[in-house]
Amino acid sequence: MADPDRSPCIPLRKPLAAQLTDRHARLRLAVTIVALAPDRLRFIADRSLPPGTSWTIVVRRWPQLALEITLRSARAHERDTFACEAAVSRLRERDRGRFAALLSAHNAAERV
Repeated sequence: MADPDRSPCIPLRKPLAAQLTDRHARLRLAVTIVALAPDRLRFIADRSLPPGTSWTIVVRRWPQLALEITLRSARAHERDTFACEAAVSRLRERDRGRFAALLSAHNAAERV
């Protein structure tokens, strides 16, 4: 059952290329963000990732931002890819406005 307190994840018309990083393991993975909500996001990765792990996801195009996330789930998707959902754990002050602008831009596009 859906949590009534959570905002729905809005599918993006144009997915965002991003990079998932783990500074401790020095691991970088290209991912594609496909949906956003104020408290979480969904992305596609080319490998399965363990739920409960923490990552930084970096979006390089406007607005450039870095989000600290905790992976909630990963499931097989299509053609050897995995659909992942993550909670936004922490937003740095400079990224707070950028993330809000990104959400606002995609919410406006969804209403068109």
